[in-house]
Amino acid sequence: MRSTIKLIKQQYPDLGLEADAAQTHWDAVFKVCEDNLDVRLTEKFGDKWVTARPTILQQGQAARKILQDNMTEDLARSVIRETHLRGTTLADSPVRMLLLASHPDFMKQPEEEIQRGFVTPFSTQGHQKANGVKLNLKVPMSWKAAEGDRPHIVQKWTSDAGHGADIIMVQIGPVSAALTDQPKEVLFTEDFAREYFGQAKLKISDFKTMKLEARTVGWVKLDGVLERLDTKIETSGITCYFLSGENLVAIHLSCFAKEGSGTSESGRKKMEPLFKSVLNSVVLTGGR
Repeated sequence: MRSTIKLIKQQYPDLGLEADAAQTHWDAVFKVCEDNLDVRLTEKFGDKWVTARPTILQQGQAARKILQDNMTEDLARSVIRETHLRGTTLADSPVRMLLLASHPDFMKQPEEEIQRGFVTPFSTQGHQKANGVKLNLKVPMSWKAAEGDRPHIVQKWTSDAGHGADIIMVQIGPVSAALTDQPKEVLFTEDFAREYFGQAKLKISDFKTMKLEARTVGWVKLDGVLERLDTKIETSGITCYFLSGENLVAIHLSCFAKEGSGTSESGRKKMEPLFKSVLNSVVLTGGR
């Protein structure tokens, strides 16, 4: 991008100030991300990344040569606008997602990403799994979204541009299926939370009720070990659940790690402020 901005300044000096401003705007947020991404790739892939980097740079140089040969003033202005837009909280792209995931501040304090406005809005309105529930929330822009693969999981997001060990999910299902002929009053009890969310595999380490948008919500911390085939995974999570009409809505945070590592709980502690920021963005319409 910097070489493209430099090219624009050379070919169209009158656009120099606009080009510099756009680049400065980008660098204010993403320069540190670019530098840290290179460090992370080197740490993860070692010599493979060191070997691949020159080839990627050569491909970039070839693309810039094509751009140089076809540069027009209109295209130059378009590049400046796009560079400026990418430096705001408005644009979204896989590359930007990866860069934000490598921001040192956001890696240390994940909630900072939301507080600085780098969010992706989500709405359940019209979703076939939402049962008519109209819920809006905001998640960090660096978390990759995917459709839920289980019947009542409407949407899920994975940290670190889809490569992380942390997941947020939205679950919606008929409350009748959860209660099995019990009165609704039992919903916000520890016994219900243990049976419904723990399902004998996870232990409750904390349970309480609170208010979200004037609704009573259950707040549950769960810990345990999950097993698939011959693999055991340590998990620590938080579930916040509430009623919307005749539906039970649950928003889950799950942090995973290798069994015995003890890092899933520390992951939950790190992600809890971010999870609270996601919950604070929740807006429900109808279905009280």
